[in-house]
Amino acid sequence: MVSSNVQAPNLPLTEKPIVVQGNSVVGLSPVPINFNSLGVLGDFYDKIDIIYLLKSAAEKYGLNEKRFTKLAFCESSLNHDQWGDLDLKYPVYGLFQYQQRTWDRYCEGDIKSEKDQIECAGKLIGQGKSYLWSCPY
Repeated sequence: MVSSNVQAPNLPLTEKPIVVQGNSVVGLSPVPINFNSLGVLGDFYDKIDIIYLLKSAAEKYGLNEKRFTKLAFCESSLNHDQWGDLDLKYPVYGLFQYQQRTWDRYCEGDIKSEKDQIECAGKLIGQGKSYLWSCPY
């Protein structure tokens, strides 16, 4: 399997490029390549942006970065537009599958913003409220 090195957009110069095999992120590499030559855009950029937002929030709230990222992956496969139903009664939305009533009670900003979704989850888990999610933290 051939690996390609991808530099995520808008990152500090100290960040290392991502190594990709197929559609999977497998690690970091010191050697960037031209991202446009890969032919995969859009969704991949979104996932990289989300991973760096998760990392930033984990640092801000003193969370375990791997566990925080796994929680988001378990809840939504890192899809900030993910819709679902809980017991076919209460729709859930976003990276962390928020119910609207949970968002209204605990969160600020736009429920459709991945940044606001991550910020709220980081804050709540930092406050010891990981019980709000069905996936383990």
